[in-house]
Amino acid sequence: MVNIGDFWHVKSKAGDSWLWKQLIKSRDYAVNLLGGVENLKNLISSCYVNSKVRLSALYNALKPGSKVDRHDTVWEKLNYPKHSFIMWLAIQDKLLTQDRLHKRGIIQSNQCLLCEGAVAESRNHLFFDCNFSNCVWNGIMEWLKFKLRGKGSKQRIKRLALTATIYNIWRERNARIFKEEFRSVEQLIKAIKVDTWTILLNSSLPDEAYNWLL
Repeated sequence: MVNIGDFWHVKSKAGDSWLWKQLIKSRDYAVNLLGGVENLKNLISSCYVNSKVRLSALYNALKPGSKVDRHDTVWEKLNYPKHSFIMWLAIQDKLLTQDRLHKRGIIQSNQCLLCEGAVAESRNHLFFDCNFSNCVWNGIMEWLKFKLRGKGSKQRIKRLALTATIYNIWRERNARIFKEEFRSVEQLIKAIKVDTWTILLNSSLPDEAYNWLL
């Protein structure tokens, strides 16, 4: 018997049953699609209703032809899968922000640790209203000249930076809560730029796209 705690990392063996091999294969597909085990766990958690997983919600989230999958920004091909996944959860308001945890009675207080003010954390506050997040957004928008119109490669780069920003703000929030690690606005902007450039340097975009970003 396989310990259920090992399910996320166990590998199938030659003597295993066909059913078990298919289960492991499905797990690996979902992990690769979402960019990691933790992302898959978060997705499954977001599909719980009254302590039971809504299989229809899980299926719709994973199937290639779902409505959200076709959203150009969320599922831009340049994006890291983990960036797209966090972006998808943010749009659906499925991230386990403190306001949701507080309503469930999991935590006793709710305070945004990014702006360090007496403001409750919610999806909208965390990504849009928080002073810290606003400074990050302003830095990225200035970098990419968001006031200028752009099509084709320029638009794809903006989508890439958008999802990278959402992901890094969420990651910074988690680091402050769970690890007590803090980065400045400037450090977070630099991390987003590094993520964006890392993807671009491994892509096949035309040279004019790199020249524009430089």
